[in-house]
Order: sequence, then structure tokens, then C-alpha cells
Amino acid sequence: MAEQIPTREQEEISIKYLDLFVQNRFNVSDQQYRRLLSECFGRNGIYPFATSSTMPATPKGLNDRRIWVDSYDKQILALQQYMFSRRIPLRGWKWSRGDGMMGFLNSIVSQRCGVSTLDTWNPMDIVAVQSSLENKIKEEISRLVIKGVNNDVNKALLNGIMIKYIKKKVLMPISLKKIGENEKPAFEESDNLKSALSKKKHSFDFTYSAILCDMEWSTHKNEWKNAQEISYTMTQKPSILKEGVVIRVQARAFRAADSREKPQHSLAAGSAAAMLGKSPVGELEKFVTQYGVSKVYSPTEHPQIPAKNKLWTQSQKNYWIALQKKLSGLQINGKNIDFKNPGSYGEGMSPNVVYARDAKGKPTNRKLTGFAAALESATLADERGDTTKNSNSNGRQSGSRLTAKLWGLEWLWRYYQMSRKGVWDAFAYRMIKGAKKELSDSGPFIKISGETGRSSREKKARMQQLINDDKELVPIYNPELRNKKGEIPMIKQIPKNIVGYESDDPTWEKLLDDVGFGEMRGLNENTST
Repeated sequence: MAEQIPTREQEEISIKYLDLFVQNRFNVSDQQYRRLLSECFGRNGIYPFATSSTMPATPKGLNDRRIWVDSYDKQILALQQYMFSRRIPLRGWKWSRGDGMMGFLNSIVSQRCGVSTLDTWNPMDIVAVQSSLENKIKEEISRLVIKGVNNDVNKALLNGIMIKYIKKKVLMPISLKKIGENEKPAFEESDNLKSALSKKKHSFDFTYSAILCDMEWSTHKNEWKNAQEISYTMTQKPSILKEGVVIRVQARAFRAADSREKPQHSLAAGSAAAMLGKSPVGELEKFVTQYGVSKVYSPTEHPQIPAKNKLWTQSQKNYWIALQKKLSGLQINGKNIDFKNPGSYGEGMSPNVVYARDAKGKPTNRKLTGFAAALESATLADERGDTTKNSNSNGRQSGSRLTAKLWGLEWLWRYYQMSRKGVWDAFAYRMIKGAKKELSDSGPFIKISGETGRSSREKKARMQQLINDDKELVPIYNPELRNKKGEIPMIKQIPKNIVGYESDDPTWEKLLDDVGFGEMRGLNENTST
């Protein structure tokens, strides 16, 4: 799903927030904060809420706007935690995204370190540098990271210089994550910045859910009936020493624009399912081959998947039928794989009558059931070049849905091998480190994000605090919460149900109108009894 606020605007807003608060030693006046809201979300701001198509003036849209403002407030608190805990100076910082120091670092790693995809090296979104030392840092990097030297050597040199200046408290490459409504602000340093004690604190002790691999093909949707990926969760319960962590793993194709798209493992964490990233396929393959297990071929390379627009042979189908049958009797980390109820289904839950086809693709009299029936229907959809009919995924290639799932079956076999060899935890840890860009040659960064754990709900965001402290403001609660008498019960008059505000204060009136929170006034009045 597309982001409600485009990435570029998200990062520009973060710089506005961080720069203002750091410049003012995290002591920003109400007037400064109100001006900040207008500059970010007002009608002439970076992302005007009032004209947003993804967050319209509906109860849900207005609530989404508030969650975004809340997330930026939490980013401030997370950065404050980092800077105060490291005793980092609060003056003299210069911020950049795409240009300035960040543009320079990206240019060096691309041109002199052989990195073609920047995010695989360092997920930083913005960079702060002490303006008085910016030229010195650039000069040192330019002098030591030389063209023509081995890429890995240059990358290690660049990482080392960045680490040195981060620890000198004059450089801050920052990775930004949206912080969920039920999360508290937090920061985490990449592994190459952590002390041994910190690394121990951030290690994991997971329990794992059963792996879901839906094998119910829908001829109505032209894709798998329930889930297009293999998926599972990794959970660490909160303890005295560690925060609770939930990481959701999906192995799937992401765009499905090509019937043979190469899938990947994607990880998300926390109640807001904030993306950790995609784990590089090469790194996972490197891990499994260390234990005598062959790598997983991509759909374009797999000998048991035909090229696009070619018929599937019975030999190829038999390979996948045998693999799924073998997996259905195995356990991964002590749990059976959840294949649902393999088969071919029409609209609703009605099973289809499916016949095997001969070498020329013509139907025979042999009826198929279970996964064999699902595979027959799916391969036929691939051969016809069908696209999906699901309202959330129109136009995606059915062939991609099929081949990504078969790729997933191959990975389930590797999962089983890792579990049997006693290295499943190590594999999961490798997958997380790859997704978070924290492998041995990754660049250093500070991640600003949210976390859940043993603490109670985080304190109200700055915006809500100002409102609660201002007796001139009257909250407008979601009108859908009214009872039969047309009243909103006191028990439901809580901050999370506020969708707008009224005030006689002209300053607040202008602010609320400008950033779009006040648009609920009309809705409130129109629905009054």
C-alpha cells in the first residue's frame, strides 16, 4: 500500500521538526510549535492536510492526521533520548537529505565502493553534521577512499571514518521510521556502533508461530484465496532486561507486475508493522549453503518452472506436488506448516472440479484434488496470462502469485533443514540483520523508531498535551460514538476518540483550520441533533 505521506515529504517534515527542536535545545514555545505545524501540514506547508486525498476530513482521515503528527512528536523524543544519553552538543548542526553531507556520502559509496543500491549499504534517510566540521570530514573521506582500490576495502574505510565521527559526536546519519499510535519513542544504534553490553541487550530470544502457506487457489480471484505469501511471526516476550518484540515475516513477490518476479523476505516490527526492510537474498543463500543446503533458484532460473508463455509439463508439476506432500509431513521448529485446505475453489468456498491435462494442454478424464488441483488451476491461469481480480491487487500477474508461492515451498524445505540442523535461530537472526542493514559491511546509522514493551501507554504527544492544558479548547469527539439519545457517553470521551477541536482563541482557530484538524467542525454541526 502506498504511504499516506510520500517519502520525500516525510523526510522533509522530519528535518523541519528535528532542526527546530535541536536548535532550541528541545525547549520550543507553543507559538513556535504552532508555526511548525502550519509549515509542515498547513495549506501552504510541505504536505497540506486540507488537500490530502489519503487523509480526507472524515473521522478516520482526521485520526490518521493526528497519528502522523503524533509520530513526528515521538521522533523528537527519540532523538532527544539519543542526544542526551550520549551527551551530544545541541548547537551547530546542519541537516541534509539527498544533498549536502548525505549526498556526498551516497556519491562516495556509489562511485568508489561499488554499491549500486544505497539502501543495501545504509538505510539512513537524513544526515546531520556539525557545520564547522563538514568540509574536514568530506576532505578526509575523499583523501582516503580512493578510486581504483578494492570496493570492500573502500567500504570498510568509509564505514570506519563515519563511525569515528559519530563517536566524536559530530555526525548523525539517521534512519527514520513512522512510530505507531501504541508505540513509545525509541532509538537504536546499528551494530557497528554498539558496545558489547548493548549488543547483548538487543539480542533476541524468539518463539515462532507456525508458518502459513495458503494452498487454496481461487479461480474467481486468479490467485491464492487467502494469502499470497508464506508468513510467520517471531515473538520475544518482555522481561526485566528486554523489551517485548514482535517481528512479522513475509516471503513474497512485491509488485507482481512480471509473472516471474523474484520474491524476497520482508520483515516488519511492532504494533504499527513498521517495515524493517527486505533481507538480501544473497545473504540468506550464503547462510544456508554453509550448512550443505543448496540455494533457492529464482522463478526465472528454476528448472521446474517454465519460461513465460510456455506450457507447464507434467514432470514440472509432479516436482512441486511431491515437494508439497513431503513438507506436509514435516515440522519446522516444532510446528507443522499451515497449508490451509489445499485445492481449487470458485467464488465463495465451493471446490472446483479439476481435470488433469495432457502434454498438449488438453483436459483428460483424470480428476485432481488437493494441491494437485490447485496447481493445475494456477498453471492454467499462468499460461493464459491471467491477472488478479482482487479489488486490492487488480492487474497483478497470476503467474507471479503462483511462482512466488512455489519459490516459498523451496524456502520451506530450507527452513526445515535449518531447523533440523539446530541453526534456525541463527538463520532468523541473520535474516533480521540483513533486513535492518546491519551486516558486517553495512554503514553505521542511528535508527529513530517506536517500540512496544512492558511500559504503559506512552504519554500524550505534545499536540495533545497543549490541547489538554488549554481550557479554551473544546474537543470534538467522533460523532459515530453517539448513543440512541444522541449523546457521547463519558466513558468514550477519551483522547483517542477526538477528531477535532473548537476554541474561541483566534490563534488556535487559525492553526486548527490551517492544518486541517478543525474541518470536523462542519461534520460535527451537520450531525448534531
